[in-house]
Amino acid sequence: MRFYSKWITNLVIIVSITVFIWVISYHQYDGNMTYRTADGPSSPDDTSISFRVPRRTSPAKNVVFLKVHKVGGSTLMNMFYRYANSKHLNLVVPIDTTGDHWNYLGFNITLHTPNIVPLPRGEEYNILCNHVIYDKKAFSKIMPKDSVYLTILRNPADQFVSAAMYYNFLSALEVATTHTIGKQPIPEIFHEYFLHQDRYSSLSTYHVRNPMSHDLGLPMSSFDDKAFIQYFIGNLSLDYNLVMLMEHFTESVILMRRYLSWSVEDVIFIPLNVNHEKKKKDFVLYNDDIDFLSEWNYADFELHRHFEQIYMMRVEAEGPSLQ
Repeated sequence: MRFYSKWITNLVIIVSITVFIWVISYHQYDGNMTYRTADGPSSPDDTSISFRVPRRTSPAKNVVFLKVHKVGGSTLMNMFYRYANSKHLNLVVPIDTTGDHWNYLGFNITLHTPNIVPLPRGEEYNILCNHVIYDKKAFSKIMPKDSVYLTILRNPADQFVSAAMYYNFLSALEVATTHTIGKQPIPEIFHEYFLHQDRYSSLSTYHVRNPMSHDLGLPMSSFDDKAFIQYFIGNLSLDYNLVMLMEHFTESVILMRRYLSWSVEDVIFIPLNVNHEKKKKDFVLYNDDIDFLSEWNYADFELHRHFEQIYMMRVEAEGPSLQ
């Protein structure tokens, strides 16, 4: 009996120490990012209440659409520009519109008032839909409090190869690997890169290393901090009212229409910025390389996995009417 009591005492001490360490670790992140918990469904019967798109009494006019690179954002951006024009709403637009700058409210920076066209006194911005790094505080200073926050993501493996081609990472890699393994098909080129990244450290990975997470505000310095990434994703879950998926684009647009209480005419679209004219290339990745990519781009894979689960719950909660 004495041995049993001593065993129980030791167990209680171990559990107490473990909980204490967890609490300390948790609060270490408070200095960088305040994590807010959301109430989830308490039972399966609550799922439809928690995830079904709420019905508004009037169309939403204040909208933030965080435009992520290479995920179908140009098509959605066109909808928001068109809606703002038809409803006489104020857009957040950049002062500098030279070259590609018209599409950006800031390159690798968040929203700053000096970079956007000012409004007359007494007016407010209604719609933001250009490229810019997301930061809750910066956005809240400019956008109305009742703004709806939306974005769209894409399967990270598909997004990687699309960005690799569009931003010429693949072209640079083809040249570099020619000197090491000779001319090879594209899957072998990517395989060589993932096996021997140290050989190609001079290549810029800005557009292919966790680009979706970075657009949504994850600092590059935290790309390898898995604990911080989970806190980061948790915050986004509370900031964003709807996260769409490119691989379910049409259904996503319908969900967005319902959430905003817009008309069907408001969301009719023609796909924009689709890569039809460039030479088609075989972008198949080997399974081993996808496994490597999922670790290298851990943040993007976790981001997509998390919001894919929520998206599927939303679709299920909407029922047959979505189809």
